[in-house]
Amino acid sequence: MGRRIRRWHALTALVGCAALSAGVLAAASAPAAAATKPHWTVTYRHKGVTITDLVVLRPKAAWAVGRNGTGSGLLLRSDGSTWTSVTFPGSAHYQPERIWALSATDIWISGQDTASFSSSEMLHLHDGTWSTLTLPGGEPMLVVSDTSIWATNIGLASCGTVSEDSQGCIGTAHWNGSTWTTYPLRATTTDAAARSGSTIWVIGESYTRIVNDSPVFTPDLFTWTGSAWRRVTSVHFGRTAHSPAIVVTSPRDIWVADSSLAHPRACAMHWTGARWSPFFLPGAPGPCNWTASDGKGGLWFNWFKLPSVTLAHWTGGRLVFTSDFRPISSFGTDGFSPVAVPRTNWVMLSGSYCPLTKACPITGVIAQYT
Repeated sequence: MGRRIRRWHALTALVGCAALSAGVLAAASAPAAAATKPHWTVTYRHKGVTITDLVVLRPKAAWAVGRNGTGSGLLLRSDGSTWTSVTFPGSAHYQPERIWALSATDIWISGQDTASFSSSEMLHLHDGTWSTLTLPGGEPMLVVSDTSIWATNIGLASCGTVSEDSQGCIGTAHWNGSTWTTYPLRATTTDAAARSGSTIWVIGESYTRIVNDSPVFTPDLFTWTGSAWRRVTSVHFGRTAHSPAIVVTSPRDIWVADSSLAHPRACAMHWTGARWSPFFLPGAPGPCNWTASDGKGGLWFNWFKLPSVTLAHWTGGRLVFTSDFRPISSFGTDGFSPVAVPRTNWVMLSGSYCPLTKACPITGVIAQYT
């Protein structure tokens, strides 16, 4: 979206030098003030590219992954002004899906090797050196550090089938820097995970009952005790098809971007350590699905208004909405992923789109709101 500039028109009477100087200063300062108005800026746009994930460490340090039209993998790095393509081992057949950045020189990538149709390896770049980590199965869930990585959807013999006896069960695994150790989670899927200090929190879906010969699940909040997963509370959400994001700042301040049975139009639910309370966005029809901490005690939420994208920033005391984002006037997309820029009022979007034409050529895009 183009920058909005307020244009000032004035007739200045020559009533002394002081009056003229004041008029010149006012005319000079008005465009500068207008230039600071937050707006969307496209920082990366490339035809034939699909952007699958973006991570931002600070305004001048960001990474993105995706794939080219040829099927080869794509890794991008930003210094705040330019996106640069970075080569990595097996890029001709390894397609990255997710990325975690522990620092500007320490990143982890997960994806699929199209040559073997396997997702069993993660790629690790640390201070310019690449290495691989073989997963015990399933898929990576959370990278806390180089010596603390969690995977989920691991097959475990100790996990029974979905029934009243088993209550549903899924395997998780933890990498401590040298070995993987598996732990059962009494839930059938892991929707989202987050970290607050050394504490890991997970939204999982637990079996509750059978209705019309089909199992019914209830999302529950779990925390890692250091030796096992402990169920904290039932979220009382309705059964949803999406995977809601979770933000944890403390055991008494947890946000899940989903509605509940009692509050179906809520954007998110807030856990205070004792109860859940709904959080609403004006005009939002229901769950926001995505939320992220701004690193300053506030939160970002999506508030998509198709055919454009608008985000909402909860500062802790008020809501501030971004202007609409449209990569082109008329487009089709499977969604843009927002990422908050830590400790700022900025946010970024990444994804892919195509013009609404019969051919629909794909274009990857990254934009920032500053």
